[in-house]
Amino acid sequence: MRSDKLAHLEELMIKCARKLEEELAVGPHDMGLSSAPFLMLRLVGRYEPTTVSEVAEALDVTPSAITSLSDRLVRAGFLSPTRKESDRRVVVLTLTPQGRETLDELLKTRRLRLASYLEQFSQEDLSALIRVVERLASVMGIAHQNNP
Repeated sequence: MRSDKLAHLEELMIKCARKLEEELAVGPHDMGLSSAPFLMLRLVGRYEPTTVSEVAEALDVTPSAITSLSDRLVRAGFLSPTRKESDRRVVVLTLTPQGRETLDELLKTRRLRLASYLEQFSQEDLSALIRVVERLASVMGIAHQNNP
């Protein structure tokens, strides 16, 4: 790829990523959540019941960091921890009804904001964009996962 096209693409991708991050992050802050607790709620919601260790591995952080974060989310009423009967050292996390409601609302808000941009594309352009982004994710080794 020519360096001028590469530089232009890089600049556009950075600007789009920053704008999307800024736009899509508003929901969690509106509900008193920063991005880390939101990511944890999303992971627990997707894979529940799940363990602290599994969440730590998915976020590439230490289990102690997740324990601290999960403790805050338990106190806020978003998560419910239980000990695994077969191994009492293992903490299993599930969303509380309040946690599920909050996560659903945050995801709905984020998707509406993203849709406001994407609805300006034709179906053909949207399909092409999805194909290109999926291909880029594949080349980058990013696994495709269906989001809740």
